[in-house]
Amino acid sequence: MQRTEVVCRAAINVRLQLYEAERRHLVKVSAQAICCGIEERRLRLAEGQETMLTEVVRHVFDDPRFGLDAAHRELGRQLAASHMRMLRSSAVEPA
Repeated sequence: MQRTEVVCRAAINVRLQLYEAERRHLVKVSAQAICCGIEERRLRLAEGQETMLTEVVRHVFDDPRFGLDAAHRELGRQLAASHMRMLRSSAVEPA
């Protein structure tokens, strides 16, 4: 007669292992979603700041107390736009 040896091991229930793996996955995905939301908000803030700065520069050039004639106001706008484009093109993306 052949003897059968029974080996017993203590192990975590398979359902519990799956549940814990899913919880870890949920934490990881949640952190990534939060990070994406923060980056999107940073981008919207930067775009808003650019718009505000453009309006301020335009109002300064148009202010009669500044004493610019139409040609100088237009030149100022063109120079400001050119410099804004240079800044935008040389901007480094955050890591």
